[in-house]
Amino acid sequence: MVIVGQVDDLDVFEYGGKPILPEKESYSVKLQDGVVSSDFAAGMSKQQIQFLNAPYYVSVTYVGLDGFKMAYMENFLNNNRGQKFVATLLIGGTELEQFVVQQVSAPNIKRTGFNGSLSITLEVEPAIDQCFMEFIMEYGKCIGSDTAGIFCATNEGVKIWP
Repeated sequence: MVIVGQVDDLDVFEYGGKPILPEKESYSVKLQDGVVSSDFAAGMSKQQIQFLNAPYYVSVTYVGLDGFKMAYMENFLNNNRGQKFVATLLIGGTELEQFVVQQVSAPNIKRTGFNGSLSITLEVEPAIDQCFMEFIMEYGKCIGSDTAGIFCATNEGVKIWP
């Protein structure tokens, strides 16, 4: 996934020129599937898609090992209340990526001396490569997993081609 659209006007959640990363074990990712289901007494339920590309909801914890970083994180989130910003997260893959997010809840801040942590739920804007998804659905039926790595690497190469 990659950021879609213009994000130059958005603040980036970073400290000292590096992305602020949540604690690895603190992730909780929830995706709304956009399907409404009606149950019937006899037979299968009726399902209807209400919307596509629903946002993810990610609950994470950020740790500040010194008071200055904690103050920076608190002020950044306070200044970006009700606004979108860019955060680096690990969602649905094996690599860290930047996503457009916004706060869903106020941070839960815990201080222990000079350091501390804050837990927050972020709403993550989906950034789905629809062209690649269509490719996977078409060719996955007949090719299988033997060559999947090649196609994924090819897709990444095409994305960075000038």
